[in-house]
Amino acid sequence: IHETEGQDYLNVTTDKKGTQVGIPLFGVLKKVLEITGYNMPHFTTNWALNDAMKELSRAAKIDRVVMVNSSVGGVKHQPTPTPFHEITSSHDCRRTAGQMFLAYGLPMDTVRRLLGHRTETQTGEYVGDNTFASAEFNTESERAALKAFLNGEVDLTNFAKAHKIYLEKLAEMPV
Repeated sequence: IHETEGQDYLNVTTDKKGTQVGIPLFGVLKKVLEITGYNMPHFTTNWALNDAMKELSRAAKIDRVVMVNSSVGGVKHQPTPTPFHEITSSHDCRRTAGQMFLAYGLPMDTVRRLLGHRTETQTGEYVGDNTFASAEFNTESERAALKAFLNGEVDLTNFAKAHKIYLEKLAEMPV
């Protein structure tokens, strides 16, 4: 952890390209790190990581229903209403983090480096036009609520429960 111009950053090496980046430690992330004892999880497979993300999402009660399209053998089926926590993945969380960083006001180049993209255009396409800043948090009160969340003005009881589930799942995984 280091400080630059009054902002704390967590130094990490990215898995994707092996580059050093500093992740801004907003209040909510500081609280999360305190709950986890500053231990960053390591997963041996994407499946294990996505399974943990589903468990965390379920424990955090991320249960908004979305319509899921499916096909078997090339035959499309009717969209099925599914709780989001059943389909969430690390990819969803990574995209959401990029959107939230932009909504918080981080420069596109900083978000680009955090996500490991070569160009700002690539980052813009990745986070999509439907960012938190322009769509889901389109009123001043919603943007204020997002900033309060990022500043740590949030109850993380559900996260603490989810972290306990994560540790239990991790203990069950083969070494």
